[in-house]
Amino acid sequence: MNMNRYLFSLVLVFGVNFASTGPAAAFSEDICYAYKKQTSADGTEALIPMPFNCEDLQCSDGVDGDSSGPSCALSGFRTMVAADMLYQLHGRNGVHFDVIWLLGRAAGLSESDSNDLAGYDQATDLGQYREFDYTGSYLWETEHIDGVQRTNDETDGFWFHFVPWYRYPGDTAEQHELTYDENHPQGSSPFPDWEVPLNHVRSWAFGQRETLCSFGLTQSDGSCYPESEPAWIHFRLPMLGPVSVDRPTEVFRQKIMCLEEGKDSCSSYDPVSDARFSGTPKALGIFLHMMGDRLSHAVCTDYAAIEQNTDQGSVADYKLRYPFSCATGVHLTMHIRETGHSPVPERTQKAVWYSLYEIEDWIKTTGYQPKTSLSD
Repeated sequence: MNMNRYLFSLVLVFGVNFASTGPAAAFSEDICYAYKKQTSADGTEALIPMPFNCEDLQCSDGVDGDSSGPSCALSGFRTMVAADMLYQLHGRNGVHFDVIWLLGRAAGLSESDSNDLAGYDQATDLGQYREFDYTGSYLWETEHIDGVQRTNDETDGFWFHFVPWYRYPGDTAEQHELTYDENHPQGSSPFPDWEVPLNHVRSWAFGQRETLCSFGLTQSDGSCYPESEPAWIHFRLPMLGPVSVDRPTEVFRQKIMCLEEGKDSCSSYDPVSDARFSGTPKALGIFLHMMGDRLSHAVCTDYAAIEQNTDQGSVADYKLRYPFSCATGVHLTMHIRETGHSPVPERTQKAVWYSLYEIEDWIKTTGYQPKTSLSD
């Protein structure tokens, strides 16, 4: 990793992790479990599960109600660190995991396929998701999909979370809010044509293409740019205050599954994982995460467009300019009322409804038939 990418990795890890501690951020980890050891008189030890809001920076779980003072924020930050870093208490997100699992079951997916659907939705943030029961006992885990992880700068995984759209030549619009055509033909995309990255990942999740291309950018025949002759995109992403990442990056086939399991980053990826995941509940989970973030991060993504690069002196084929509203401070502010409060923000409601519609469409389009087993 060169120095520019190293600095980007440091900024991205700090920025995203700091953003994930925002006040009740519904699209980051907000459900944690502590497991307190209790020893009985006869010396028998037991684990007592203690579920809690691992981002309660508003103190809304406390006896004094909603209070966002500095002491509350400091206490909430300590809780988050203890949960996510010190004790590894299996944090997960209520929208990306629990809601998606329930929607999958309601739409007709089997239990195991709903596990894949929700597990890979959550793993898109974490790189891997591990499920535990209420006592803290291990149940199952996803594969490592580090390539789409929010902090992976080696594969530019951030674009799955800060989802841009595509500005076609001659288009002068400054923003395009994500809309859903409920009357779209089965299998076709309900999203507008300019949602190129989102529609690209959708077609892969629906089994309509086997390859997944970085940033959703393809050659004229729909194939990914070859790694030996990639296209280039120059992007600028604000992070913390005046600090931003501003650099070109290669565009070719998207790397997904890390082969070096258990590591935070790797340089070796399964070259056929995108084809293996295509059309499966796992791919659908990754897509639903991306769609949810396109909605949740609307104040950023509505103004983030990829376009052909015509800047003089630049060798990049495309450019992507994220607005300052993508920076951590604004990100936190927009998330402040998304968990544990009423009314539920409109963008969160849309994420739930769109997810249900898409799961139902995926079932019809792929001809899904659940496997029969006692657990399902």
